[in-house]
Amino acid sequence: MKKCFLVSLLLATITLMSVNCYAFRCGDEIVSEGDSASAVHSKCGPPTWQETVQVETTGTFGGEMNRRGGFGGQYSEVSEKIEKWYYNCGQFDFVYVLTIRAGQVTKIDTERRGTGKSKCKGAKEED
Repeated sequence: MKKCFLVSLLLATITLMSVNCYAFRCGDEIVSEGDSASAVHSKCGPPTWQETVQVETTGTFGGEMNRRGGFGGQYSEVSEKIEKWYYNCGQFDFVYVLTIRAGQVTKIDTERRGTGKSKCKGAKEED
């Protein structure tokens, strides 16, 4: 009996440790990795909180060798903003954290249990 309890406890702990959930529900709508930021906004409304966590800049050189043996060309740079959007879906759900990169959801995590009433558009309220 004790062994069965320990195995059950271990399985429950492993299940709870998985933090990446890949999708979450706003009322009847589902938000998934790959959705655009505008689709998330229309499905769930504005986030409870959002922050810019990083602006990543990458650069490339392009060109070719000229007749004198020198390298001629240009350098181009692209900056990409990475944001975190937080949705507090209420005390009977979680706070979902969406990573938005280049206007697209690249990751969905749960941070903790939600508090108070849901701030997610379309969510059903429980009393």
